[in-house]
Amino acid sequence: MKIGLVRHFEVIEPEINGGMTSAEFKAWQDGYDTADVKVKPANIKSEDWKVCYCSTLPRAIKTAKTVYNGQIIQTNLLREIEIGPAFNTKVKLPFMFWTVMGRCAWYFSHKSQSEKHIETKRRAHKIVSDILNKHQENILIVSHGAIMYYIRKELLINGFTGPRFAKAKNGFLYIFQK
Repeated sequence: MKIGLVRHFEVIEPEINGGMTSAEFKAWQDGYDTADVKVKPANIKSEDWKVCYCSTLPRAIKTAKTVYNGQIIQTNLLREIEIGPAFNTKVKLPFMFWTVMGRCAWYFSHKSQSEKHIETKRRAHKIVSDILNKHQENILIVSHGAIMYYIRKELLINGFTGPRFAKAKNGFLYIFQK
């Protein structure tokens, strides 16, 4: 059995003009979640996969429909880990500050984040368990960089072997085998 992991195509990101308040960072995040992607040729053969699972975010759906011609199952379990502002302020701070603080707040399960670190791990465990319980065929998964890291860890726990990645490349196929 093979499981292919694909991070969505590169996002055409909303513009960032200098610093931003916490509300502006949240608005930027919302824009990112609905932004279009730069479709590019991908070295993925649709016929190699029995079914495709993908996130419910538009960037993952468009990527899945581009690289796969068969049945696509959309699930919230594959959505990206949401990063919210770690605190509220009207002071304009650099974009990188907001992303780093948001990821740290998520990792330490700060109340500012909609999902705790342990909940992300459980979500990755659930989607991998669900897929392995339903299928013995080759499965393609189109998702997002941060959650893919945890899906990869779950696949390894379940006896799969595959490549390492710290930050998954957009539109690139990572194959895990058992």
